[in-house]
Amino acid sequence: MEDSNHEMVNTLTQKIGMLLNPLIMDTHNSYLALSDQMWRIANFFGAPPRRNVQIPQVYNPRPVEVPK
Repeated sequence: MEDSNHEMVNTLTQKIGMLLNPLIMDTHNSYLALSDQMWRIANFFGAPPRRNVQIPQVYNPRPVEVPK
């Protein structure tokens, strides 16, 4: 690769970083704020009651013989 291409790629990488890094940080901060709000809402309403559902046991009246 020619030196001019290296310079162009480095410049492009820096410019893209200058554009995307603040956007990524802003998005990250927004998700942190959303997470905090959801945590506060969950604490306000409390945890939902736990469902206690009985799982029926499978009963096999005949033992299965495994061939040897």
